[in-house]
Amino acid sequence: MASLYCGVVGEAGSAFLIDIEEGKSVDQLKDAIKRKKSATINCDANMLQLFLAKKNGVWLTEADVKEGVSDTTGLEPLKAARASLRSVGLSDEDVGGVDEAEAAEGRGPVNVLVVVPEQDDDRFPAMDVLEVMLPHVLTHAPTTLIKQSVNFKDDLCEFYGCYRRKKRWVRCMLLDVAFPQSLVIALHLFRHSNEYLAPVLMKISDIDDMKNGLLLFKPLKHAFDHFQISFILDDTNVFRLKLFDSNIRDLRLVDLKDRDGNKVLSAEQMRVLKNSVSLTRNGCLFDMQTTFGDVDGVHWFRATIRSLFKPAGKNGSRDCLGEALDR
Repeated sequence: MASLYCGVVGEAGSAFLIDIEEGKSVDQLKDAIKRKKSATINCDANMLQLFLAKKNGVWLTEADVKEGVSDTTGLEPLKAARASLRSVGLSDEDVGGVDEAEAAEGRGPVNVLVVVPEQDDDRFPAMDVLEVMLPHVLTHAPTTLIKQSVNFKDDLCEFYGCYRRKKRWVRCMLLDVAFPQSLVIALHLFRHSNEYLAPVLMKISDIDDMKNGLLLFKPLKHAFDHFQISFILDDTNVFRLKLFDSNIRDLRLVDLKDRDGNKVLSAEQMRVLKNSVSLTRNGCLFDMQTTFGDVDGVHWFRATIRSLFKPAGKNGSRDCLGEALDR
């Protein structure tokens, strides 16, 4: 694992950390940077330009980044998308061995500089109004209060290929990890109380349409029901988790409690989860230490994003609809 400190060219401020396996590619590093800076980087990850932040064999420093770096002359561009990080001078050995005194003084090395293309912040006034109004309509009723067809979960599992181990385990569509079936819950993105809007904003006539469903690890489903998290459609037409409740950022998923102070996962469910994780062969790949902050910005693996919405009249409308729809 390599700990890479990065800075954005032309933007004065603190360097930010990306922890990534040194065997990962330059392209995967771009994806990690986009996730880390999703609030300020709106372009597609592959449009980012990366540079090795080393000039004449010496790393640039955090102090340089704080003052603002505007010139990449003399820096090596990381152009090969498939090149591994270790092959371009970003292995743990290359970037490790930092002097603690220098780091404490804010003079620690910065390893990667990021050039972000000019971004268009123009918005259509009508979409600003829609973004304010639509969440109030769409979040009228929590998903816990809606009725599902008896076969909704089974249909979702079959449609998206989420069954595992002879249907005894189900894959969470956000974490991309399989759990014992009782730990994964089916939910509606569009709620029954708003069913009349579904034909207008989505290409569905039935609220139980598979495009309106999601399979989530139980704590994530609970957080979604109570508007602590949501899913936002970004400019690449990918749904990403957005953390709304900052109070749970450092909370482990498995420690989430309901409004009465009870753990969302029952004692029996925790026992099932721990047993599945501890299996020496084909165990559950879930990391028990995963926090809500860890999944902020993560996209789900569903492949039919473009088919969710009717074509929008303006490019920006999909983003607002996606955000408002899933709050």
